[in-house]
Amino acid sequence: MLKHLLKDIKKHYWQYFILLVGVFSGISAFFLLAGMPNLRIISVVLLGLFYFLWGTGHHLSNKDWHLRVSLEYLLVAIIACGLLLSLILRS
Repeated sequence: MLKHLLKDIKKHYWQYFILLVGVFSGISAFFLLAGMPNLRIISVVLLGLFYFLWGTGHHLSNKDWHLRVSLEYLLVAIIACGLLLSLILRS
């Protein structure tokens, strides 16, 4: 499994680089916007949307897209956003 993942990362280096930069930017925005809950909410939603679109686009470009793949990315994004938004709204 790990061998397959490393092979996929080497094959699609730029796609994973974009994912890394996007997720790092979203996490950075989350922490940098500590005093601004409205902007934090927007950054979390944008990060979830980015993750969903990246995953769907990645599988479309690999020609291995199925509806369940997009649903999986959507559910992970919703769960992650829900957790982060609960942190924001509690404080």
